[in-house]
Amino acid sequence: MPDQSLRGVLDLHVHCDPDVKARNVTDISMAQRCLESGMRGFLIKSHDWSTHDRAYIASLVVPGCEVFGSLCMNLSHGDKVNPFAVSQALKTTGNALRCVWLPTRESAYDMKRNKTGRPGIPVVDEHGHALPEVIRTMELCAEADIVLASGHSSNDETVELARAAKIVGLKKFVVTHATSDPWTISPDNIKRCFELGAYVEHSYVALIWGPGTPFPDFAPCPVETLLEYVNICPERTFLTSDLGTAGLPFPDQAMLSFMRLLSERGVSQKHIDAMAKDIPAMLMNV
Repeated sequence: MPDQSLRGVLDLHVHCDPDVKARNVTDISMAQRCLESGMRGFLIKSHDWSTHDRAYIASLVVPGCEVFGSLCMNLSHGDKVNPFAVSQALKTTGNALRCVWLPTRESAYDMKRNKTGRPGIPVVDEHGHALPEVIRTMELCAEADIVLASGHSSNDETVELARAAKIVGLKKFVVTHATSDPWTISPDNIKRCFELGAYVEHSYVALIWGPGTPFPDFAPCPVETLLEYVNICPERTFLTSDLGTAGLPFPDQAMLSFMRLLSERGVSQKHIDAMAKDIPAMLMNV
């Protein structure tokens, strides 16, 4: 019997095999887990590869699970944000592209933070304004009514991206894993992003990584801090696992734990349902 608390849940941040890092699920096995657990579906993320084509195939192989794909603007797609890759993905059979992530582990911010000596892929110019290719990508996402996510951008970059998204008319700009070290967004900047119409993601992995895990250098987010963020604007907040990493819980298990944790800490079932079911469904156009 599926766990009723997972019925209708959509996890919009799942890492699956095939990938360049070890994962504990494949696209197909994750879809099967969704059916078994009662989850509605999930969105596949890869830092390197497009997943919209994989999502289409997975949804055909495992009918009854809604599988969505994404495109992440890292070096596999060029040394700049690549609107052409987005336009082609939007034309692909299956219409499964639902999210474009701005640069993540190869972002200019991450390259500088990690002291790699490489420039990384920029999202803003020397004046802090969103680059033309970023604006064009926002326009494509707005036209298709899909998500554009901030990726691994700095606080200042994220606020500028939210500002630019509002000007462009992009209704589904997402601040990615806002409480995940080392990309945590300050509460003041979160409020500014909300005022600009953004949605904000909080990922379960941020609560459990750190020493003794596959991410030993990342500081776990205290539950109290997460609750403070969630309560700022729960009607524009959603939950994801950001899991699939080998050695950590399965994404569906994480989503169930996330929801139970929030319930135990006093978050209303109405807001939990909105953050795990209603808002993700709206963002995926289902």
